[in-house]
Amino acid sequence: MPAHLKAMLSVLVGVVALVAYWLEGQSPEGPAPWIILALGAFMIVAMWVFPEAGKDKVKKQ
Repeated sequence: MPAHLKAMLSVLVGVVALVAYWLEGQSPEGPAPWIILALGAFMIVAMWVFPEAGKDKVKKQ
C-alpha cells in the first residue's frame, strides 16, 4: 500500500478512535475508553510496521 494511503487511513483510524473514546467517556463505567484508544493506536502502528499479506518478494524463474 502506498505511503500516502497509509497516512490517510492512519488519520481516519485516529479520528474514529478519538470520537469513540469521547463517546465512551461520557458514561462513567469502566476502562472502555482507554481500551478504544489503545486499540486505535495498535491498529495504526501495526499498519506501518507489519508487511502486507500476499506480496511475494521471491523472484519466480
